Amino acid sequence: MNSTFRLGRLVGVRVGVNWSVLIIAWLLAWNLSTTTLPEQMPDRASVGYWVVETITAIAFLSSILAHKLGHAYAARRNGVEVRDITMLVLGPSPG
Repeated sequence: MNSTFRLGRLVGVRVGVNWSVLIIAWLLAWNLSTTTLPEQMPDRASVGYWVVETITAIAFLSSILAHKLGHAYAARRNGVEVRDITMLVLGPSPG
């Protein structure tokens, strides 16, 4: 799990997050709160935009984790040992 930090274990699998996922989540959040939401819903409090973007970023990260856990579940059902998951924006987990 190089270039990652560990989140812990979920269903017996070590879960890590690559720094690239956090950068993309931050860019998504920043774009939503400074551009997209103010254009779509003007005259709102800026803290409201940041609350919505935080929820969106959490949903984004959760969807990546759910996707990876789906792969781990399918692998285990087919007899493949899964020790860890690394959440990446693009491509397979290294190692």
